[in-house]
Amino acid sequence: MTLARGRPRAAYLPWVMFALATSLYTYAFLQRVAPNVVVDQLMRDFGVTAALLGNLSAFYFYSYAGLQIPLGIVLDRFGARAVLAGAAILCAAGSFLFAWADNLAIAALGQLLIGAGAGVPFVGALVIARAWLPADRFAFVTGLVMFSGMAGALLGQAPLAALVEVVPWRGVFEALAVFALAWAAMLWLLVRDRPAGPATAAAPRVRLLTGMGRVLLSRHTWLISLYGALIAGPILSFVSLWSVAYLMQGYGLTRSDAAFYSSMVMVGWGVGAPLAGYVADRLRRRKGPMLAGAFLALAMWLALALLPDLPLGALMVVFFLLGLSNGGMGVMFAFLREHNPPALGSTATGVFNTICMFSPAAFQPLVGYLLDLGWDGTMAAGAPLYAGSAFRAAFLVYPLAVATAIALALPLRETRGQQVVRE
Repeated sequence: MTLARGRPRAAYLPWVMFALATSLYTYAFLQRVAPNVVVDQLMRDFGVTAALLGNLSAFYFYSYAGLQIPLGIVLDRFGARAVLAGAAILCAAGSFLFAWADNLAIAALGQLLIGAGAGVPFVGALVIARAWLPADRFAFVTGLVMFSGMAGALLGQAPLAALVEVVPWRGVFEALAVFALAWAAMLWLLVRDRPAGPATAAAPRVRLLTGMGRVLLSRHTWLISLYGALIAGPILSFVSLWSVAYLMQGYGLTRSDAAFYSSMVMVGWGVGAPLAGYVADRLRRRKGPMLAGAFLALAMWLALALLPDLPLGALMVVFFLLGLSNGGMGVMFAFLREHNPPALGSTATGVFNTICMFSPAAFQPLVGYLLDLGWDGTMAAGAPLYAGSAFRAAFLVYPLAVATAIALALPLRETRGQQVVRE
């Protein structure tokens, strides 16, 4: 009987651990986009305009980005169990601070802590997958983690918008804090760093500074990372902060309806991520799928910025295609790894993530500043009210960024799906 009970436990426990870590990434993405549906309430309660609110929301990305390079070292030293549980506690502390903040400085500290915790689960889930799940299913489980992030983004749009219509936004963030504490307890109780058994010899490691130097001296590391930043920065800043406010103030939609339309970006992204990866692997090409997505993004940003009063049906298509065009982020990770030595793949990924996550932190206050420049002084319910034309003028920075990304991608060397840089 004991053996019979042990077999199913041995089969399902790794998936339970992986699911716990992955669902924390769902939570992290929900927190990333949550300010988007309460922009007007945040401006009212903190007495700020768009530029200052953009700076506040950017604090999430500051700590998220700053964590990426040392994260692998921390996970190696302390293990996924402790680091993931600690990340959930950081998210809880940040959510409590943000919910209780009575001034902008405390709110910014809350966002900083949330971002620090949210920067862990994507990598942490993959560490658990490597230790516990079959190696031949690693690509599949990586796709599951990315999909879980899109699910969190969807939850942070229309469902969260409906919730804040009946519950004050501070109460929502208090509930998110309690959820994170419960998840920290489950992670600590159920996750184990590696299967029990004889220790295996550690693989030789490249010295940290030497490896970092090789990655940073690679022309392709910078081109791919800057390309990724200029593609990801616009869409992350848009869905994290400005899309719902644009639809509410520019189109007169209710909060729930605006969040529903905004969620089409994440639906498109969820479809585009596996599709772009399949096409890139099938064709054994990286550069082509990346550029195709970039040109589609450029067209959609230009439509959003230059075409006034788009019908809502057309706007939904634009939002979906914007998300679809950004599905190539996974292709960028593969392209970057193929242009760096295999032993430095994680280091290169950390550099890429750092540069990419600082990008929305720059775009959020920039768009806010441009909105303030176009503001005519109108107020509504104690918060600034921006015209649709002011939003569209501010959104012009998005196609400019994508056009620059395309120019950076043109000199990239195609890898044909092969490792072009060896040890």
